[in-house]
Amino acid sequence: MTRDEEVRERTVKRFLECEAKRAEARAAALADGKSGDEAREIAHEAAKAHWNAWADDMLGRRKALEKSGVWSATKNYLGSIEPKNTETRAWLEEADASFSRCLFLPKGSEGIQEAPGDDKQAVEAWSLPVKTIAIEGRVADFRDFIFPAYAGFDSAAFSGGASFERATFSGDAGFFGATFSGDASFPSATFSGDVKFYGATFSGSAWFTSATFSGSASFSGASFSGDAGFFGATFSGDASFPSATFSGSAGFDHATFSGGASFDNATFSSTAWFFNATFWGDASFDRAAFSGITSFDHATFSGGVSFESATFSKSTSLRHSRFGSEEKKTRADLTAIKVDRAFDLSGASFSTVPSFCQADFKQAPDLDGVHFPLPPAEPLTSGDKDLIPKFRAIRRMAIQSADYDREQMAFKGEMRSRRWSVDKFWHPEGFFGWCYDWAADCGRSILRPFAIWLLSVFVFAVFYLPAGKNALDRCVSGDGSIFVRSLYLSGRNALVLSSGGKDDRITKAYQCLFDGSIPDGVSFVESFVQVPLSAVLIFLFLLAVKNRFKIK
Repeated sequence: MTRDEEVRERTVKRFLECEAKRAEARAAALADGKSGDEAREIAHEAAKAHWNAWADDMLGRRKALEKSGVWSATKNYLGSIEPKNTETRAWLEEADASFSRCLFLPKGSEGIQEAPGDDKQAVEAWSLPVKTIAIEGRVADFRDFIFPAYAGFDSAAFSGGASFERATFSGDAGFFGATFSGDASFPSATFSGDVKFYGATFSGSAWFTSATFSGSASFSGASFSGDAGFFGATFSGDASFPSATFSGSAGFDHATFSGGASFDNATFSSTAWFFNATFWGDASFDRAAFSGITSFDHATFSGGVSFESATFSKSTSLRHSRFGSEEKKTRADLTAIKVDRAFDLSGASFSTVPSFCQADFKQAPDLDGVHFPLPPAEPLTSGDKDLIPKFRAIRRMAIQSADYDREQMAFKGEMRSRRWSVDKFWHPEGFFGWCYDWAADCGRSILRPFAIWLLSVFVFAVFYLPAGKNALDRCVSGDGSIFVRSLYLSGRNALVLSSGGKDDRITKAYQCLFDGSIPDGVSFVESFVQVPLSAVLIFLFLLAVKNRFKIK
């Protein structure tokens, strides 16, 4: 008999003893007049006590080995524990639990001769024959069970339900190719080591509510035919769901992913909920298919996140989601996503410029209150040409949703990204682009060009003031002071359209200031400096009014 067979035989024998305790305690409880539910709970307490007495003894022995310094083990490249001395090896052989290729059937049911599990190559690799286990009731009940070392359920089959509520897996756990024909329940279960659900099949509902995964958790290729609930689950290591299939609703509300989270090529046929989920590591949803209503509302992505080539067939919401923070900048890649219905990003906050390049939106995306950073406005700071297509994609989305404010913000970001990276120092586009940004906030500020225009009126009024006592003698105090005359002249020039006219008041101003003979320098500044500058500022002011009030 091989080691795997010996471990499984011991495990099955111990579990059957638990089932015998369960049956005995239930019969006694019913004889005492207990109700059916009360009898079942009493029976389960008896079964659990028998199993956990062995588990507690094994954990105590391991603690003694560790305290004496005898314990010595390491993990191999596959992640399995390998003992490094005889004492540790003996403990592992006794503490491991194996239900591999076991078929859990209610008592009285006929056994199935075919090997459980869908992965034929994996089945052929096993030398263990199928082992049928008769259970009390229709649910394989492992509630509150403690597994002191490795717990193996590879290619196991549960013909009815399976409950692992509050179960404690002190070591690694394997459910490779396991088949759950009924509901699978793991709420508040604790996985201290790595757990693998490679290719597992859940025909009923699967509940992992508030489950704790301290090691890596892999559901690669797993199939969930019913609802899958991971509400409030905690993944301390990497969580892998690549190519997983969720035929029912998938709930990850309030789940916490401390390591990486991979949902690449996953299929969500019904609703997918990630409300208030927290991703501390990188999260990847590349090529995932969301066929039902999808929500990432209030989700937090502290690591990078990628939805490259993902498809969203129904309404999708990322309202008030957070992608990084001021302290930790993270990327958000939504390149080439395909959206067939509403895509709501209201209140979403991005710490870096998100990428929507080549994104396909059938309906206009909602960008109300979306925050994304802009490159700095400093004149000596070079832009990033890689951001140019990202800002163009955001502009395209804003135009599609008639969000003029976000359109203008994205345009400003594009201009700053081009500065000195594409538009070099010697290019006119670079200098005038910086002037446009500084003077008018790229067409978004009404106050800035008006304030500059108003300031220029006073600056040029000071310039037009003549020197010497003769100017004071020429100006009659009753017609206003010399500065008022200078300010009036500057104001007329600043209005541009009225600067060419010469009425009696402007004639008196020239007579007062320059004794009728205008200096060449003053004439040059009037014609080639103040009037053109004022015209540009007035144009920028009117442009900002047009942009702000969406005037066509």
